[in-house]
Amino acid sequence: MPPPPIDPLTFLDIVDNIVPHLLDLDKNVPVSLACAAQVCKSWNALYTPFLWCKIFIYSHILKMPDFRRQGIHVRQVDVASLKDPQMNHFAPFCNLVESLILWDCMTSVGKLISYVKSVESSLRRFELATVKVDAEKLVSAWVAPSNSATAGGVSGGGELTSASLEALPKALPHLESLHLSWVRIPKLAITSDSDRIQEMSESDAATDTVAEEEAGHDVLVLHNTPPLEVPTKITYLSIQGIEMDDRIMIQLISKTPRLATLLLSEAKHLTGNFLETLLVICPELKRLTIAVCDVIPTSAYTTFFQSAADADHRLQLEKLFLEQCNMNGQALYYLASSQADYFLDVTICLSDDRITDTGIKD
Repeated sequence: MPPPPIDPLTFLDIVDNIVPHLLDLDKNVPVSLACAAQVCKSWNALYTPFLWCKIFIYSHILKMPDFRRQGIHVRQVDVASLKDPQMNHFAPFCNLVESLILWDCMTSVGKLISYVKSVESSLRRFELATVKVDAEKLVSAWVAPSNSATAGGVSGGGELTSASLEALPKALPHLESLHLSWVRIPKLAITSDSDRIQEMSESDAATDTVAEEEAGHDVLVLHNTPPLEVPTKITYLSIQGIEMDDRIMIQLISKTPRLATLLLSEAKHLTGNFLETLLVICPELKRLTIAVCDVIPTSAYTTFFQSAADADHRLQLEKLFLEQCNMNGQALYYLASSQADYFLDVTICLSDDRITDTGIKD
């Protein structure tokens, strides 16, 4: 059926007829219809707000507004305290959303994932910050096939299994950034003698977590870690307040060879063994932030920056931010000697008195 006749000089006709047909790319809209809209003097004032509408809803509301009558298609949504009944009103006029951020979300996992999958063709960013949605159930449903989001985030309370975490970047091939915060990830079970080495002292364990490059091949093999199957597109990884050990961190890093930015703050149970894997797995790393990670010892930073000075590694950091980290003069020396030629921005603050100016003098 052809589009209804319109009068481009009439406001309601433009809203009700032109906008919906132009936004629905599946319909065969005559070129003349688009031309009629472009020549309308009111078009510039109407087109932009309708196409790129952004809404913020922070307070509790009884009923979501319905903007479909005005032809508004929302692209960016920031909503707090969303519940299942409100989702019924929310979903229809947000069917082309590109950015979805939910705070203190109280919807059921089934309802939420059903909506997310319905907008998978347009969704490019999804963030969920809540303690009221089970993280494991959400991620299990989230990693189901057919999802094209390029940015994803999960935060709040609860527990997330290492299997679900490992499946997340693999199941979302278009994912470019991943944010994880305040979720506990249980330790992997120790099933072999090689795994037990991982639980030994820091100095011994480090040798079993270093990646090796096979001679004459571009395949990277990491000890005690499954081989990298399909590299992801993730370039940005943010981890805050996560309870997980180095082995899980190494498995996550092994899935992100294109990583350019790593933000790590308030991480618990990490001993720093994962740092050396960055040198081999993530040669494109340019920005590194480590803040309030007291559990990572000084020796881990020393070994990391000392290895970075090796000609076999290609680490070239442009921006480094260290806050409340166990650095000392020796670690600073290796930091300066390995990365000084590449740095554009360096910040080291709130460290202890063991830092000296040895590295700076040399």
